[in-house]
Amino acid sequence: GENAVRPEVVEDIEDAVDGADVDRISGDDRYLTAQALAREVIVDSPILYIASGESQVDALSIAPAAYAGADPLLLSTPKGVDAATLATVAEWFAANANGRVVIIGGTAVITNNLEKQILSVGIAANKVTRLAGKDRYETSAAAVAWVRSNVSGFASAAIGLASGQSPIDSLTSAPFLAGSSEKAPLLLVPPCGTIPASSRGALGTATRQYVIGGPGAICDDLALALKRR
Repeated sequence: GENAVRPEVVEDIEDAVDGADVDRISGDDRYLTAQALAREVIVDSPILYIASGESQVDALSIAPAAYAGADPLLLSTPKGVDAATLATVAEWFAANANGRVVIIGGTAVITNNLEKQILSVGIAANKVTRLAGKDRYETSAAAVAWVRSNVSGFASAAIGLASGQSPIDSLTSAPFLAGSSEKAPLLLVPPCGTIPASSRGALGTATRQYVIGGPGAICDDLALALKRR
C-alpha cells in the first residue's frame, strides 16, 4: 500500500518512463497484499507456496522458483492462516486440483495447524510438502534441494548465495536468479565465519556462484571459502 510505496514514487516512475502504466497491488496489511498478489496468478499455478508473515527469511530461498513459475506465495501467522488466506487457498485449489502446497519453515515458525487447515479445504495430505530444518540455513538448504528436483530449469550448475542476516539483498535477487539462462536457486549462508554443513551439501556440484551483496553482507573470507568449499 501507500505506506510501503508512497504515491510520489509512482508519480516519479510515470514521469521518468514515457508511457509507463503503473499498477498498485496492495492490501491493508502484508497478508492481504499477499492474497491480492496471489489472485493475479492463481490460475494455472501448479504450486502454492506458504511462508511465515512474521519473518522474511524462509520465503527468500523459494522466491526465485516462485518468480520463475509465476506461482503464488501466501503468508501465514505462527498459528496458521487467517480465514481470508484460507479462502484464497481454497480458491487456488479449485483452479489447480492436482497442484501442490509447499510450506517453507519448521513448526517453530508455523505450527502443524497449518497442515490441518490446508486439508480442511479438500487438499490431500500427499499434496502438501513442508521444507524445514533446525535453523534458517538448514531450511534454505532443504528449499534449494527441493527446487532443484521439482521446479523446471533449476537443476543447473548455478546457485545464488545471500546472507541469512540481510534479507533485503536476497529479496531483490529473485528476478535475476530466475531469469538467467541457468536458473539458480537461492541459498542463505552466514555473513561470515564457518560454512554450515547443510550449506556445503546444498552447494553440491555448483560451478557458478552468484554472491548477492557486498562484503558487509557476506564477508570476503566466507565468499572465498564458499568458492573453494
